[in-house]
Amino acid sequence: MLGHRVAGVAAVLTLATTVTACGSASSGPLADTADKLASVKSGVMDLKLTAAAGEQPTGEQAGFRLQGPFSLAANGHLPVSDITYTQYEGRATQTVKVVSTGDAAFVVRNGRTTALSSAEADQLKVSGGSGVDLHLDKWFDKPTVSDAGRLDGVAVQRITGRLNVPAALEDLFHLSHNFGAADVKAEKIQGDLAKKLQAATESASAEVVTGKTDHYLRHLVVDVKLGAQAPAQIRQALGRLSAVRFHFELGLSQPNKPVRVSAPEGVTQTKGQ
Repeated sequence: MLGHRVAGVAAVLTLATTVTACGSASSGPLADTADKLASVKSGVMDLKLTAAAGEQPTGEQAGFRLQGPFSLAANGHLPVSDITYTQYEGRATQTVKVVSTGDAAFVVRNGRTTALSSAEADQLKVSGGSGVDLHLDKWFDKPTVSDAGRLDGVAVQRITGRLNVPAALEDLFHLSHNFGAADVKAEKIQGDLAKKLQAATESASAEVVTGKTDHYLRHLVVDVKLGAQAPAQIRQALGRLSAVRFHFELGLSQPNKPVRVSAPEGVTQTKGQ
């Protein structure tokens, strides 16, 4: 289980270089924002994806959250990061923190701090290619751009519009699958299946907040509710969650600013040493 969570944290450290528009020929603030994600090498990330069945309260959910500062490293080197990984399964919550100073890596769980073995630390030496893509410029039909004041010290704009649910959920299914959210499998949503999913959508909304000048993503939130008549293929991809509410949120602050992380105190043991 520890190795799985370390791998999940490693995946989020590649997210800034793999969440792109994938060569889209479109133009405008959404395409600019997607393109700029590829240049983010450091910052403070807050990424959350949850799915809840039917009308269950928020506590009855499956998913994950990753929070903390990160700074990517050259290939073969440890990053600098302090990432807290929280996994939700119903009302149960499991949390682990992975700290990497650039020279050594540690895990903090249940009040115990442990130095990672060389093999576990190697999972953090990522160089892109997690396969996680958010095609933001395909998520909206006729997006609307409005002023959103200032956020993270810069002038920002808000982008909203009618959500292309198949395009957004396909991306989020893959994202959820890669990070280990319970009961969600990666699924291609195209053709007739995409039409059925759109028809089964009870409500959907999304909002992107991005810098007016620097075009760095500052905040992204998506909410989708599917009805009980969702296509069988979608229900199978969701496992026990036959009718769901999806909530996805991604915040990024201080892009490409220096990140410094110190080794945690009280290391109790060293794994594999």
